[in-house]
Amino acid sequence: MKLRAILSLCAALACPSLSAQPAAEGDWRPINAPAPWESLGGDLASYDGFAWYQTGVNVPATWEGKAATLYFAGIDDVDETYVNGVRVGATGSMPPDVATAWSTPREYVIPADLLKAGAVNTIAVRVFDSGGAGGLTGGTPLLIGGDDTVRVLTAWQVRPGDDAAWAAPDAGALTALTALAAASTPLAPNARVMQGAPVRDHTLWYEQPAATWNEALPVGNGRLGAMVFSRVYEERIQLNEETIWAGPPVPPQREHAAEAVARARELYFAGEAAEAEALLQAEALSPRISPRSYQPLGDLKLSFSSIGELSSYRRALDLDAAVVSTAFLADGWFHLRRVMASRPDDIVLVQMRTDDPDGMDFTVSFERPDAEVTVLGDDTLVVRGQAQHDGEHLGVRFEGRAIVRSAKGTITAVEGGIRVEGAETVNITIAAATDYNRLDPSSPLERDLGAVCDETIEATMGRITRALFTRNISENRRMFTRVGLDLGEEPMNVPTDHRLGAGPGRAVRPRARGAVLPVRPLLVALLVPRGRHARQPAGPVERAHGGALEQRLPHQHQPADELLARRGDQPLGEPRADARLHRSPPHRRAPHGRVVWRQRLGRGPRLGRLALDRARPGGSSGACG
Repeated sequence: MKLRAILSLCAALACPSLSAQPAAEGDWRPINAPAPWESLGGDLASYDGFAWYQTGVNVPATWEGKAATLYFAGIDDVDETYVNGVRVGATGSMPPDVATAWSTPREYVIPADLLKAGAVNTIAVRVFDSGGAGGLTGGTPLLIGGDDTVRVLTAWQVRPGDDAAWAAPDAGALTALTALAAASTPLAPNARVMQGAPVRDHTLWYEQPAATWNEALPVGNGRLGAMVFSRVYEERIQLNEETIWAGPPVPPQREHAAEAVARARELYFAGEAAEAEALLQAEALSPRISPRSYQPLGDLKLSFSSIGELSSYRRALDLDAAVVSTAFLADGWFHLRRVMASRPDDIVLVQMRTDDPDGMDFTVSFERPDAEVTVLGDDTLVVRGQAQHDGEHLGVRFEGRAIVRSAKGTITAVEGGIRVEGAETVNITIAAATDYNRLDPSSPLERDLGAVCDETIEATMGRITRALFTRNISENRRMFTRVGLDLGEEPMNVPTDHRLGAGPGRAVRPRARGAVLPVRPLLVALLVPRGRHARQPAGPVERAHGGALEQRLPHQHQPADELLARRGDQPLGEPRADARLHRSPPHRRAPHGRVVWRQRLGRGPRLGRLALDRARPGGSSGACG
């Protein structure tokens, strides 16, 4: 996706087009960035493997003695980057142990002593792509100097293959490319914001924070989820764990209910209707527990006290990467926040950073009215409790922990939360556990929930943040990219809410894509194989799972298959022991709030439709394994 605001900088420089330049010698081919090498066609149209990009940039004398930053919004899949023949950074993992980082932004610091002020500097990027589009595919690459000027690096040459000598190209051989970046221009006020929350083909993006829950952007790993509001001064991240239900398991029917019904019939026929009703209430009908609701874990609150006046803002959900990014400028300083729910590591991770030399000052707190919130040490926030309704209908016990870490600044415990001051980069790692027993919900698990959370978080501490994002992005991409929908050119440079409300002529395609594309990330976020089925507000079970097969996600259909097969504790097809009390069609339905406790399912059309889906050719009965 081209970031038009950045590309307009090139137009302002009155640069000639790349196609007007002479072709590079040998197998080097000119290319404009951002663009995958497949866009050149020919032998590169379906090429996967190694390739190198090269360009030259004329660094002005005003950069003397100052470090610079080389910025790539995305490189597909893995890269090693060199400036003047010296390696300045790498993201992802090269073969043989490939770890993709295709949508991870890169920021490589170039030391002042490596830059050649007043001369041409060479940039070479070694790229490995394992499939699909490859190369410099994110936003336009930028070279940001210490004097607040920027080079827009659109002109490159690319060559398939792999040769270590290509890391240090001859500056004179790049003259044609260097001419396109020869002038310096002030950094556009919103350029870093646009790069911090880049817009790609499968991106929902907005120019204002979420005002309501329906406007928040979701991430999930099948067990944990988060709704991110992306608010600048008072951030709210609603956290969810899939098994937090109020109301204990109850038997579907009282013991000796059939005998009570028989006696009640005799009373009715004897004209004793009131006595018959009282008998049914006392001995046949189970006590009503209402409501029996699913509940969120609670709200993580981030209250900032040092952020100045806002001048540029964007929030975006990259559906490919399953990452919510919030980027903004405040008093001229850049801020970036990223949130993901990692499937491989079973955590929610919040990463925040700023280039403000004074850092960030904020308080981390947790809100849930019926839970106990405490602080362990100076850096761990704990929420624990039991799902309930005003002290009644006690259900699942839960515990969540959030550990706050920063390499710079101070972290201290304060009343009701954790205070962070002077931090340039902060990570908040969140884990949650409950005593819900999936195999036998009537017998809660006896385990130390805090220890489970600590073990989960501790397993991530040995990995750098970039690696955590890369692992999850790779896993999400594996499922998300199984199906695509291309309806032609769309106005991706227009915010999503504006596109959907832009009138019939411009709203058709986004809405048509919206009928398919959001289904896949929601299925990926809501469901995990061998996990629980989807629930409201995703809709009835059969509706939430219905698109899994069409979206080539059979493993996301597996929880519904299991639900249908077990029907409580009864094998599929076994008649109900209390069938003589019921007169209804031979189909199965899944009432909201009932199947979570593995109670027998009633009869109705909904799960019957799922059964028919499973029986059709291409159904899921043999696909989930």
